[in-house]
Amino acid sequence: MRMVLVTLGSFGDISPFIWMGKTLAKQGNEIVFLANPYFEKNIANEGFDFRPIGTVEDYRTATTPFIPTGNKFSDKGKRINASRRLFNYMFLKPVKVTYEIISELKSKDMLILNHFYAYGAKLAAEKHGLRNININLSPYWLKTFKKVGSLSSFFENKMTKLTNSFIDKQLFNKPINNLRKEIGLQPLQKSSIEWMFNGMNLSLYPGWFQDFKLSDGIKIDFIGFPEHHEEKVLLPHDIRVFLQKYEKPIVFTPGTAFENNKKFFSEAVLALEKLGKPGIFLTRFKESLPQKLPDNIIYMEFVPLDALLDKCSILVHHGGIGTSYQALKAGIPQIICYRMGEQKENARVLEAAGVCTSLFFDKIDSNLLIKNIKNLIYNNNVPLKCNEIKNKLKSPSSEQLLKDIL
Repeated sequence: MRMVLVTLGSFGDISPFIWMGKTLAKQGNEIVFLANPYFEKNIANEGFDFRPIGTVEDYRTATTPFIPTGNKFSDKGKRINASRRLFNYMFLKPVKVTYEIISELKSKDMLILNHFYAYGAKLAAEKHGLRNININLSPYWLKTFKKVGSLSSFFENKMTKLTNSFIDKQLFNKPINNLRKEIGLQPLQKSSIEWMFNGMNLSLYPGWFQDFKLSDGIKIDFIGFPEHHEEKVLLPHDIRVFLQKYEKPIVFTPGTAFENNKKFFSEAVLALEKLGKPGIFLTRFKESLPQKLPDNIIYMEFVPLDALLDKCSILVHHGGIGTSYQALKAGIPQIICYRMGEQKENARVLEAAGVCTSLFFDKIDSNLLIKNIKNLIYNNNVPLKCNEIKNKLKSPSSEQLLKDIL
């Protein structure tokens, strides 16, 4: 069978699709992978048939964050412009080329596995009557479908739908309906989020990670976090030497999407100095680091977290669900420094589980980091909760669940 995988976003959105591709390729399926060419090497290395949607420059433009000035009103406008830029270049611009590629690939034995934001894949499936499954990576995106069971949840649901409606009018309706008209489809009669999750849906996280019930109008299958069964990876020599000298360091990584991380790392240095703790800084953007790091802090561009984290004490990160999973799997607590709603929702779930604290990325300072680190280190319940979830993750197999559902 031809499996067409379509995803957009950062590496945290690409990695789960690579996992699905590898899992499905083992069954003899043909894998065609559509994504931004920024990730071409990661995808092509797996032997998939890669088809670019968008350009590397589109990705860099989309992920260029605004730089806070301290002026409340100016920063609000810049944040809105950055969100609009992200939507236009990351999700909207690739729509037509995605539609065209899938239209050329269409066959009777084809199945599309698309990130729910892959509008072009949805359009192609609708136009040509192709089978598709919407892939969801975080509970945050399902809050529109949260079952109303109380007055507070009623008002939350209303507010969510009003927000969605406003965003649709500002960003979505006109360009998507223009393209629908161009390809012979009627204008959408539902909200973008309802359209995106129309049909069959798979969530790549376990059901317990979503702590709210869904209304009857949506069907979701939960298959658990992607399991990357790789051969045992040997840590880089410099990291192994560092770990022999410094026990249980704190790992800091702000994610792969945004480059403006100077304050994140400078405040991390101050916090570690005040606490007398060692640290490991992970980032592709070396220019974000202070010019000179203390001896008890090491920088690496990349280290596989599944080989590293069980040797560390805390993970401080941006709140991506894949990174969150790595800390859960290693059985260590985490501090989420969230930038966006999805990351904030992941933090909320993990805080409720007793394995996490959180703070807004733009508000990071050394004193807040110290407070959060101490709250995790000196709370005797935290290791128990971490170990409880670590054990919960051992079964069932997400790979087998994916195969069974498909």
